[in-house]
Amino acid sequence: MRFLQEKKISKLLKLKTLLVQFFLLICLCDYSWAFSRLDAVPVHQEITKNALNNTSDIIGLFPLFEATLSGGSIITFTDEALDEIVEANLATDDNQADKKRHFDDEALVSGSEYLIDLKNDLIAKLTADSSQRNGSEGSEARELLGRALHAIQDYYSHTTWVELDPGGTLIDGRLGRVTIPANDNAQVINLCADDLSTYDSGTGVLTSGFTGLDGGDLCENKQSSGQKCAHGNPLHPLFPSLGDCKGINKDHPLRPSFVDARDRAIDATRDYAVQILAELTGNDAAIRLLMQGEEESMKLDPIQSFDVALIEGQGSEALAGLRQQYVIEN
Repeated sequence: MRFLQEKKISKLLKLKTLLVQFFLLICLCDYSWAFSRLDAVPVHQEITKNALNNTSDIIGLFPLFEATLSGGSIITFTDEALDEIVEANLATDDNQADKKRHFDDEALVSGSEYLIDLKNDLIAKLTADSSQRNGSEGSEARELLGRALHAIQDYYSHTTWVELDPGGTLIDGRLGRVTIPANDNAQVINLCADDLSTYDSGTGVLTSGFTGLDGGDLCENKQSSGQKCAHGNPLHPLFPSLGDCKGINKDHPLRPSFVDARDRAIDATRDYAVQILAELTGNDAAIRLLMQGEEESMKLDPIQSFDVALIEGQGSEALAGLRQQYVIEN
């Protein structure tokens, strides 16, 4: 009788384990080999919305991301604009073969150049002459921004930046600004020995994990003059079929340094957006186009409108009309 009870308990435990594994697998597969979490909200979405926060909260964990227009008015991203950015961010995981989009396979040069190119293309769309516009520049710019933010966020999850600054909060200020140089492979020796997952921070070498040509082999070993690191299976050892190594990724809450990588990704996301706003300083229409959409980009800063009326000598009657219009519209 006791044997039968123990056997029954054993079966229940196995069933529970299988259910947990299935749940974890579904969560992970939905978001590919990038930041993921156990609930229904992908971490890339969480990072982006926290960094570009447009809602005041009581606790004040995440400050509002604001842009100040020429006349002094302050605006934030609309919900619709943020949703477009997040959608483009998440869609980036549909292409795992393009390593620069995720900073995989030591794509440090191409990944950093990719961020500069996206920023330049984004700004060009927002500042294009009216005769060259197609009416969708705002949406196209937000799509480019979402793709760029995904790469930036993966940088902290897929490279060894966090390991090189243990316990710190530094972000890599080169992202979006300059090209990160390639490693000198002749000096790279045993970056990740044994199971390709134990990174030796003593080398001082910035690297990222290898995933295979199509992103499917998460434990591929790339050797030149030493052992490189594997991206690894975020759910190792639960699902060894996905790759029989832990790797160096920090994609999942179960992984070491996940919180550290996520927090730096939030700061780096804000930094990249600040870079863009700095390039657009004085161009209120372009800033509105990015953060609020096509219709809003046509509006003048209300404070600036009052100044224009004064300069043109339209008098108090015109100013009163502008004030009334602003009150009605806002």
